[in-house]
Amino acid sequence: LRQALTHRRLMLGITFLFVVVLGNFAAYPFIRLAIERVDASLVAPLLLGWGLGGLAGNLAAGALSHRLRLATTLGPALFGVALAVLAGAGSLWVVVPFVVVWGFGMSMVPVATQLWVTTAEPQRTESALALQVTAFQAAIMLGSVLGGRLLDGTGLTPVLLTGAVLALIGAAGFAALRGRPA
Repeated sequence: LRQALTHRRLMLGITFLFVVVLGNFAAYPFIRLAIERVDASLVAPLLLGWGLGGLAGNLAAGALSHRLRLATTLGPALFGVALAVLAGAGSLWVVVPFVVVWGFGMSMVPVATQLWVTTAEPQRTESALALQVTAFQAAIMLGSVLGGRLLDGTGLTPVLLTGAVLALIGAAGFAALRGRPA
């Protein structure tokens, strides 16, 4: 684990993963509120849509396993854009597709980053994956706290925009991450 912690490229990727997941979980606990702003009767069907989008996102990330920079960039970029659009959405015709895109993009993240981590650090795969899981879990916790504080202090729109900005920062980080795997 100590050797994996000294692997600069791996740790940059873990940092970008943390930022992406932080952004998602700042917003995701409040997805119901985003849907209810347009039509409260559609919460359950749109959560199903989010999940079906997520299933497709998992499959897409696997299909892009030979293009990991694209996969690790595309997922957060898609859900970052979806969150930004949802922050100002007032129409059902906007909310429906962008909730599905959010699920698709976010669900690419665990698959794509797990593949990326194992490629970036093939000699210490277990340690690298432990770091990925730790970053993911810490970001879930801290993102939920961040989103809750924002919601209480400023409302839903800033929550969604914060999630969008963090996702897009993480996407840009993965896009800029250069170098060949170890």
